[in-house]
Amino acid sequence: MRDAAAVLGCTAEYARRLARTGRLRAHRVGGVWAVRPEDLDAYRYGRTEDTSGQSGPAPRGEPAGPAPRSHDRGDGTQPL
Repeated sequence: MRDAAAVLGCTAEYARRLARTGRLRAHRVGGVWAVRPEDLDAYRYGRTEDTSGQSGPAPRGEPAGPAPRSHDRGDGTQPL
């Protein structure tokens, strides 16, 4: 985790916390956390899902979720 923390610019403890909470995809090998380089890059650039299935952060400049839905009734009219 020290190497991962250096890449992320945080402490090793914070990197371990990210892994424990599922925000950074990692797994334990013996008593040591292991992070694949592609998972580290995915976290850094917001292209990941945590282990709970919640989406990671949206890339900068893109909306975080779906576009707002209109209240169109399907016949082209709007509710009053």
